[in-house]
Amino acid sequence: MSRRAKKNAARAVLGAVLLAMALFALLPFVYMGLVSLTQKTVLDLRFDPAEFSFKNYARVFSNFNIGRNLLNSVIVTGGACVLNCIVCAMAAYGFGRTHFRGRKTLLSLTMLLLVIPIQTRILPLFIIFSEVKLLNTYWAWLPFFSDAFGIYLLMQYMQA
Repeated sequence: MSRRAKKNAARAVLGAVLLAMALFALLPFVYMGLVSLTQKTVLDLRFDPAEFSFKNYARVFSNFNIGRNLLNSVIVTGGACVLNCIVCAMAAYGFGRTHFRGRKTLLSLTMLLLVIPIQTRILPLFIIFSEVKLLNTYWAWLPFFSDAFGIYLLMQYMQA
């Protein structure tokens, strides 16, 4: 067996192993999809395709206002992405291309935010927004429209 044939055989075995692992990782999602199509209250591994029905999905959409929740998700994530790009690009341009008094201090304070985990900032923001009655509104996402890592990344790009 030649060297090239051994290499191809090794790649084929590796591909088969990776494919088996990927299919194994997808099994819980397939099971979840199959269970969502059944009307059973007891979950087992025996599925009858004749019993499959989309009534569960119709019930969820009619009883729980999923459409509005999906629209809110699109508005919040889309708005957050767009505004984060805009705000980070403006801040990065200010730090990367212009020179002004206090630039290094402001940049150091911005980079200091990278050291502080977001989890330590969420609770104080929650308390502030609950006192100002801004919970469950779109305005509560304002502090998350800027990211120190995005500013740093774009600033490095603009300096290069």
